This record gives sequence, C-alpha cells and structure tokens, in this order.
Amino acid sequence: MPKATKIPGLTDYGDDDNAPPKQTVYPKSQGGQVPPTTAQGTPTKIPGLKDYGSTPVQQTASTPGDSRGDGTWSGLAYDVFHPQPANLDRPQTWRDWVTKTYSPTAQDYGNAALDDVSFGGADYAQAKITGQNLQDIRARTANSQAALGPMGPIVNALTYAIPGTGEMKMVATPGKLIRGGAELLDAGRYGTAAVEGGTAAALSSAGHQAGDPNGIDALKVAKDAGWGAAGGTVMQGLGDVTAPAVQRVSDYVTGKPGTGSEAWNWRTRAASGDDTLPISVQAQQNALPANDPAQPALAKLQGALAQPTDPGIVAHAATGVTGWAAGHYLGGSEIASTGLGIAGPFASKYFVNKPAQMINTADRNINVGQALDQAYPALYPNASTTDTSGWANTLRQGWIGGDRPTDQAGDAQWW
Repeated sequence: MPKATKIPGLTDYGDDDNAPPKQTVYPKSQGGQVPPTTAQGTPTKIPGLKDYGSTPVQQTASTPGDSRGDGTWSGLAYDVFHPQPANLDRPQTWRDWVTKTYSPTAQDYGNAALDDVSFGGADYAQAKITGQNLQDIRARTANSQAALGPMGPIVNALTYAIPGTGEMKMVATPGKLIRGGAELLDAGRYGTAAVEGGTAAALSSAGHQAGDPNGIDALKVAKDAGWGAAGGTVMQGLGDVTAPAVQRVSDYVTGKPGTGSEAWNWRTRAASGDDTLPISVQAQQNALPANDPAQPALAKLQGALAQPTDPGIVAHAATGVTGWAAGHYLGGSEIASTGLGIAGPFASKYFVNKPAQMINTADRNINVGQALDQAYPALYPNASTTDTSGWANTLRQGWIGGDRPTDQAGDAQWW
C-alpha cells in the first residue's frame, strides 16, 4: 500500500497508515477486549415510544434469579441453590463467589501461586528473560487468579506463610522473612504487625507495577502500604481478643478441663507479678533433658517474663519528635521554653508513656499466656487446655497473605 499523502495545511497527529495496528491486551477477567462504548446486542424498543434518531432506550433481558454481577441482590437464594459456571469475562464479586461454580486447572493454581509468592515480580521477570509481552503474561496471570474464585485468597495466604509442624515450620516463606525483619525493629506486638502488613502490601504493589510504561506509582504503593499496615494491626488485635474464647470452645469440644485445672500455679503467679516465677521455670528447665518437647515453650516463657513494659522506641520517638518540633518552632521564646519545661514531662508521662506502658504490659501478658499454653501440654501427659498461641498469627498472616493489591483493579482476588 503506498504511503499516505499528507494534505497541505492539515495538522499531522502522528497517524501513519503504514504502521501496524496497535493492540492492547486485556485480561479475560476484564472482558478480554476493549470495553464497548455502547451496549451490545439488538436493543428492544419500548412500545409506544417514538425513535427520534438518537440511541434508543433499551430493555435488558435476563433470566429470573440469574446473577450478572451487577451489584443487585435479587434472586440470591435462587443462585446459591442453582449455581451457574462463573463468567470470567468480567471482574468477580463476592456474590459470584457464593453463587457460581469455579473450575480452576492445575496451571491456574500454579500461575496464581507463583504470582503470590513473588509479590507480582514473577511476571516481570519472565517477560525480561523470555522477551514475551509483559501485558500478555499479566493477563494470563489475572485470568488464573479470577478462575480460582474463593480459593484465590486461600492460595495467596498459603504461599505467604505455610502452616504446619516439624519440618514445615522450617520452610522459608515470605511471611516468615518479613515477620523476622519486622521483629528486629523491636516495635512491640502491634507495631511489628503494622510493619509486616505494610511491607508485604508495598512489595506486592510495587511488584505488580514493575515494568509499567508509566513507572511505579509511589503514591499507590504508599496507599497500599497504609492499608496493609492497618489490616495487619487490626487482625493481630482481633486474634488476641478472640483467642480466649476460641480456647474455651476448643476445650469444651475436646473435653479438656481448661486452665483452671492446671496443677501448677504459674498463671496465677505470673498475673500477680511474682518475680520468683523465673526461678521456678529455670528449675523445670534444668530438670528436663535438653531435647525435651517442653524446652522451647519454657524458653519462650522465660523470654516473656523478662519482657520489659517500659515505653519502647516508638514512644521515645514520638516524645523526641514532639520535643524537637516544639523546641525548633518555640524555643526562641523564654515564655514558651518555660511552658515546655513544665508541660513537656507532663505530656510525656500521661499522654505518651502511660499508654505505651499499658500496651507493652498487655503485650507481655499475652506472650506469657501463649508460652504457658505451649508449655502445659508438653509438661502434662494429658493437656489441660488447648494451645491457641498461634491463633492471632493465623488471622494476621492469613489476612496479609490473602490481600494482594495489584496495578489494575480486578486482576486479583481480595478478601
């Protein structure tokens, strides 16, 4: 085809008739093609309404009780008991999860798991190594994530932190690595949960944007990190609050007598602040073989009993920043300096140190209780209570692992 001749005086906007057509790949979960600007299909005219040449008013025919994912809740009960194959040509919804049938393949599970464990970086790495189009690879991964349906968050969570005992506990997972790094900050129970959630969300957000022509959106990464931090903290707290109830129900179901039947009074002594309890624990450690199953729990108990409740680095940092700001902006005034000299210690004591000390005390008590929950079943032939020390960890890591923010909304499943 000969090259198009430009018309003099006509502005050229860069279109070239000889250039190959540009094509944008869309994930199947988003339709697999350019979204139509007008409704598809033959419109149904309303009798008695004149057509004046504009777009006619349409009626959309639908099967009674069928879920189209349009946000309506009519016919929900019908859909639950008459599930239809999931329509992956659009983003999936909560309603789809409970009313549709999903049939993911082994390859779908593999694609989703690789995407999750790499925080989205596997697609970018594959594109760099093989030379394949990055958008095509991401569209394939998005299709696999959508095909998993309600299994998506479960697979995501399992790839973040693999549960289990024995050798399975030694498996290095992203969750264990991120959690270990967060604990090095010594930011307390909930500070560590916030750092873990924020870090995981930020890595996933950046990984799913890697290779984007517009670069990585730092603002989106920051927003995702904020949501991840909030989610990790909330789920940690929810786990801590509900653990006693879970323990009582589990004791009832399994027929265990509960903590009240424990022969030793370590819980009572710990609650009363008995400073001789570590000596009793040490004596028990010395009396048992080094490889006894109770040794790890006893060591954890010793560490929890020795945990300080004084304001930690977060409280000190808050006090320091407040003092620096006040001194920087008001330090030149003698009146202001005198006021700060009086108000500063008062504010630190009652508005920073006190709450921080209360949080650290609660953190210590929870850790002591969890260590005792692990120690008693190992020390007694018949466990007196159910070990729920991992309940909060399960909720926190399950949420963090199941939450996978992506560059394009709808590409991956969320909790």
